[in-house]
This record gives sequence, C-alpha cells and structure tokens, in this order.
Amino acid sequence: MNSLRPPFSYPGGKRDNEVQRLVWSSLGVDVPTYIEPFCGSAAMLLGRPGGAGKYEVVGDENGLVANVWRSIKLAPEKVAEHCNWPPCEIDLAVRAKFLRNWKETEACLLSSPSYCDPLMAAWWIWCQSVSFSPDWLTQKSPPIAKPYRRGILSPGTQIPELLSALAERLHRVTIGHGSWTKLVTPSALGFYNTGTTPTGIFFDPPYPEEELDCGSDPDVARDVEKWCRENGDDERLRIVLCGHVGDYSLDGWRVENWGGSRGWGRARRGTNEAIWISPHCISTETSQRSLFEQGNP
Repeated sequence: MNSLRPPFSYPGGKRDNEVQRLVWSSLGVDVPTYIEPFCGSAAMLLGRPGGAGKYEVVGDENGLVANVWRSIKLAPEKVAEHCNWPPCEIDLAVRAKFLRNWKETEACLLSSPSYCDPLMAAWWIWCQSVSFSPDWLTQKSPPIAKPYRRGILSPGTQIPELLSALAERLHRVTIGHGSWTKLVTPSALGFYNTGTTPTGIFFDPPYPEEELDCGSDPDVARDVEKWCRENGDDERLRIVLCGHVGDYSLDGWRVENWGGSRGWGRARRGTNEAIWISPHCISTETSQRSLFEQGNP
C-alpha cells in the first residue's frame, strides 16, 4: 500500500498496512467526505490509496498538534530548518519545558485560520522523535532521549523533501481544532450539500482505561461510543471506530481484529487491536480488498 509516512510517531498511530487496508476498504477510497476528528499523526489520512479525496477534514484537541499540521501545511521550509537538530537530553528538557508553558497556543490558533508557529511545531516534532516516553511534555522528571532516532529524524530521511510532500498532500485538507463534536455536526458531515455524502468518519480516540494524556478528556472514548451507537444506522455515514478487543459494544457493527504492535501508550499490548465497522460501510470481501494489493510493499 503506497502511503506518505507521518513525520512523527504517535500513541496508537495507525501506520500498519493491515489496518489501513481494512479501514479504507470499509469507508471506500472514493468516499466524498472523509473526517478524522482525532488525527494525531494523521497516518490514516496519509495512507489513503490514490491520494487526496474530494473533501477531507482532520482535527485534534491538542493545540500543539494542530499547530504542527498547520505549520507543515503553511510553512514547511521553516519547520524543516528547525527540525534538523541532533538528539540531546538538555535540549529535550528545555524544549519540553518551553512547550509546556507556551500559553499562547490556544488563543493564537483560534484568533486566525492562518496562524502558525513553525519553530514550536519543529520543537514538538523533534521532542516527539527523540524522547523515550510519550508523556515527555507532562512528566515531572526531565525526559530521557533515546539513543536512536525515529520519525522525521530517522536515518536517511530527507527532511525538506518529506515536509514539502506533506504540505502538498495537505493543500486541500481542512485542519480543525477543538472538540471532536465540532466535526460531526450535520453541517460538518455534509448533510446539507449535494455530492458530499456518504461521509466516512475515522474515530481513533484515546482508548478507554488508558492513562496516557493525549490532550483529550479521559472519558472521550465513551462519548464517541455513545455517538456511534446513536448515529451508526444513518445510511449517509460510514464509520470506523478503533479500540482494543472488547472495548465497545455496538450492535449490528462488524468487528475486525487486525493485530497491532507494541506501540506507545498501550497498557495492554499484543495482538488485541480491533476496529468497529458501522452497518453502512462497504463489505470487506476479497474482491474489494484486492484493490489495495497494488503497490503494497
């Protein structure tokens, strides 16, 4: 499966080819509107077969993450310039402290749709790429740098070229910020416009009972589950919800266990990752999934 890889790792990220095949074969690669309310590293968007769709919206409640994607979209050269820095624990500690105290993030993001801070975006990507722990931003003790690099700092990565490609991919993508509920109103879902439905929604909230702070309310997964239960029968919607096996109870939804990895933030590791697929999604038969085999490494 051909995909543009994210510039950083993220807790619960979905770079795995198997889950991307399952999701896109369920939503449909040509679904007119695609919405990803908990984008994180945006791995599912970037893994869309064939590239950009007609209407695409991603969002994240974490202002620092929203600033990262805005900055990559609007100022990739500046982000690339500041990302190119070797792993250093002193720098990791001071940058984490500075980002933690960057109080202007929320107000500035909300003040203008063109606002971004490429330096803060680059520092966030850099910290995310060199820290051993996913909670480097909030932990009380100084974060520890790993002896190897990941994400945009991985050996052989051409940083300017990667960020330029990401900026091009994001050219027509709307980047939202704030509560996930803003992206699932009737207007946002395209119910009032012709040619915008069916709408594909990819929900990947922080998993229930996980303790990792991703900037969202710890009970957000249960709120999403409730919304899915109330809206899953709408024929205009194709919904995929991510979690661990047994996390959710959604009558009439198909459940696919895709395995998973020993990724960040997983209290329960192993092959227990699953997705819940709403009734009006496309059936994942062999003929449909064969569409994704071309170009699969």
